[in-house]
Amino acid sequence: MLHYVDMSEDGNYLEAINKVYEVLRWAETKQDAKIVLIANILQMNPVDGKNEDPGFEHREALYDRIYRATSGKSA
Repeated sequence: MLHYVDMSEDGNYLEAINKVYEVLRWAETKQDAKIVLIANILQMNPVDGKNEDPGFEHREALYDRIYRATSGKSA
């Protein structure tokens, strides 16, 4: 079974920062889950191309939080 969670439906980096650990804890409860895939947000482009996505200036902070939460592991 596949599961999908959007940490911010509005693309707000601050909202995602506040939800990342909650989402990862939720993923740990899924007994059928074998892996968790997280987009590389540093390679994502802003929606409008002008770096004006909500909280865009916190993009690297979100990446750092995800990196630390996953023990620096990437595929």
